[in-house]
This record gives sequence, structure tokens and C-alpha cells, in this order.
Amino acid sequence: MKKVVYILLFISSQIFSQKAIPTDTLIQNGISLIYKLDFESAERHFRNIIADYPDYPGGKFFLAMCDWWKILINLDNTDKDEIFFDKLEDIIFQCDEILKQNPNNEIALFFKAGAIGYRGRLRALRDSWLKAADDALSAYPLIEKLYQLNPKNIDVLLGFGIYNYYLSVVPDKFPIIKPFLSLFPKGDKNLGLEQLINVANNGKFSRYEAMYFLMTSFLNYEQLPYKAFEYSRILYETFPENVVFQRYYAKLSYITWNIDNAIDVYEKLINIINADKIKLSFSVKREIFYYAAVSNKIQRDYLKAEIYFNKSIEMSNKLSDKNSGFLALSKLYLANIYDIMKRRQEAIALYKEVLKIPDYKDSHSYAQTYLNNPYNGE
Repeated sequence: MKKVVYILLFISSQIFSQKAIPTDTLIQNGISLIYKLDFESAERHFRNIIADYPDYPGGKFFLAMCDWWKILINLDNTDKDEIFFDKLEDIIFQCDEILKQNPNNEIALFFKAGAIGYRGRLRALRDSWLKAADDALSAYPLIEKLYQLNPKNIDVLLGFGIYNYYLSVVPDKFPIIKPFLSLFPKGDKNLGLEQLINVANNGKFSRYEAMYFLMTSFLNYEQLPYKAFEYSRILYETFPENVVFQRYYAKLSYITWNIDNAIDVYEKLINIINADKIKLSFSVKREIFYYAAVSNKIQRDYLKAEIYFNKSIEMSNKLSDKNSGFLALSKLYLANIYDIMKRRQEAIALYKEVLKIPDYKDSHSYAQTYLNNPYNGE
């Protein structure tokens, strides 16, 4: 009889352990919905996981990731920040409750570190550097402990990779955070890249986040646009609905001189703007119209280029930073198009407008030159 009881207890414990954690496939299906920006389906998916697996903090974590991607789509809008922070605090609280019972619970450590990490990322985006540094300092020991408990967990390397890479390169770009660096273990840029590449190739839940970091790092810090382009291509082809991935793929296509490709993707982005299904900021719209215009100008489709330069100028006029490079170059290049189209008086008027706004990449010199000698398309 005692043996039967032990067997029943063993079986019931196995059933509980299986039901306490959703399958990897179930989580990955939900993550795909987030990257597709199908927030309604993703939120429903993860709310079901929260209901079915209430002790699993990953449900709340990935539900919060829906808000993270809503923020990424429109970084100029801070309306969703507090909602996101509140959800992260709830995740951290749940993980802390689990860790009180078992300090070595890998799942709780993983999602607590992730929640703190994302809180720090948003704080950094909002220039709250002291709080962001504090979050990095809080998350790092959790990542270290996770790795000690399970060195085979590839996803943990995302945290190490981000830490090692950005602690090496960010201080030079943002000197304001240098005073806090004495509190941190030293970073290693090459090791960070190696770790991020490993996660991008082999990660279970974090591979696309690793690709995103590699893409932005190769573009913004390493000045290796062709490497950035390869990651943008994978992300775009995997999630063609994702407007953030579309923007990077389009811009990197332009930078790497895949102009036909750039035009194709920018047309899709402009269709999204016209449909108004996804709310994009004026600064994002300005960038999209500008690069679409330049790409069409390169291909000598001057009618489309004219339309898009005018739209970019319109977006600039709706923003407070009307003196940006986008405005100067849009007016300069539009004036060039008017010269090509033999609309000299309109070109002259725009060249004079360029001279009235702050110089950007010798825009004044070019405008003055073309006032004296019409632009001939060369």
C-alpha cells in the first residue's frame, strides 16, 4: 500500500510539473505573434497562458513584451511607458515570491533578470541613465547565477552579450554614464558580439532579440552596414509584417545600395502610413518619406521623388525640430528635381529657403552653387 501511495505521489508530481510550465512551442507561437505585431492575438494567447499556468511568470513577461513593441513602433510617444513599467514590477514581484521559496529557481531568475533588463532599456531610451545603470547593476548578478546553475541555457547569453558589448561601446557615445562604470565588471566587446551571435544562431526564446541587437550594433556602432543588412534581411523575411524590421531593412537596403529593394519596402511603409492602421510618429514618417524620395531620385523617378520630398517637408513642419538635416536636404534635393524638370523659379525659391535654415552637410554651399548654376542631374 505504501508503495502504491509513493507511486501515485510520484505520478501526480510529474503531472503537476508538466502542467506548471507551458511547452516551448506554446511560448514560441506567442512570441511569433508579438513579432508579427498581431498584438490582439498575442495578448489573448499570453492571457490564456497566465490563466492555465498561473505560477509561471513567463506569461506575464511576454504579455508585457506586447507593450514593449508598441513602444518601439512609436518611440516618440511615452503614453505606454507607465503601463509597461507597472507590468514589469508585477513580474518582478511574482519572481521574488517564487525565489523566496527557492532561490535557485531558474525560471524566476530568468524572467526577473529579463524584466529588470527591459526596464533598464526603456529608461536608457528615455535618457534616465542613472536608473538604467542601476537596473544593469541589479540584473547582472541574476544572469551570472543563472549561468552558474545552467551553463547550457543559450538564452542567458543574451544578457551577457548585451552587457559585454554595450559596456564597452556606449560610454564613448554617452559620456554621461562613465562615472557609474566603476560599479560594474569590465565589458568585452568582442566577447559580447560572440555571445550575441551564439544566441542569434541557437537561442530558444531570444534569438530574434539577439539579431535585433546585432543589427543595430553593426549599424550604429561598428559601421558595418553589410553585416547589419544581413540581420535586417532575416528579420524582415521572417516577420514581414513588423514595421520596425521593415524600416531597418529599407534603410539598410538604401545604405548598401540595394536601391530597387529599398524602393519596394519603402512603398510598403508608405502604404502603411496611408492606411493609418499603425500609428507612426511624424519623425518616423519624415524619415520614411525622405529615404523613399532619395531612392526614387537615384532611380530618376522624379515625379515620385517630388511627392515624397514634399511629404517629408510636411512632416518636418509638424515637428518642433524644423531645423533638422531632413528638412535642409529635402528642400535642397527637391530644388534639384525642379531644376531637372526645368521649373527654375521654383528651384530658386527652395534654394533660398535652404540658406535660411541651419547648414547641414554643406547644404548652404550646394544651395548657393545651384543658385548661380542650375543643377543638371550630375
